[in-house]
Amino acid sequence: MGKKKSIAKKKKEAKKEESLEESEKKTKEAKKEELLEESEKKKKKPVMGILAGERVITESSDDAREFYNQSRFGNIVEGGKVELSLLEGLYLMERERLIVKSEVGRVVTFEVYVKKARKVEPNFWIRYVVFKDMRNRGYIIKTALKFGADFRVYAQSRVYH
Repeated sequence: MGKKKSIAKKKKEAKKEESLEESEKKTKEAKKEELLEESEKKKKKPVMGILAGERVITESSDDAREFYNQSRFGNIVEGGKVELSLLEGLYLMERERLIVKSEVGRVVTFEVYVKKARKVEPNFWIRYVVFKDMRNRGYIIKTALKFGADFRVYAQSRVYH
C-alpha cells in the first residue's frame, strides 16, 4: 500500500508541475501579445526630410532629434534639424522612419534615392551594405573620410530598430 500512495503522490505532483508549466506558458504568451500591442501603439510616424545634395536635412521635430539623441544618426544643425549622411538617410528610409522628399517636394523612392546617391558617391551601394550590416549589429557608424577611411566605428549598447 505504501508504494501505491507514493506513486499516486508522484502522479499528483507531476500533474501540478504540468499545470504550472502550462499556466506559465499562457502567461508568457499573454505578455508577448501585450508587448506587441504596445509596440504597435508606439510606432512613430516617419520624420520628413529633404534630399539636399550629399545630405538629407530633416524637419525640426522631437522625433528627428531622437535620431541623434538616442541612436547617434547625423548631426544636429541650426533650428533643431538633423543633418543625415546619404547612408543614414537610406537606412532610416528602409526602416520606415524617414520619408525623403526632393527639393521640389516630391517623395523620393528607394530606387531614385540610390540612383542619386550613386552619382554623388560611386561606391555608395557597397558602403551602404557595410553600413547597414554594422548598424544592425549595434555599432554606431560615422564617416572617416578626413582620416583616410570610409567609417569610424563605435560600440553601442542599444540597437536602433
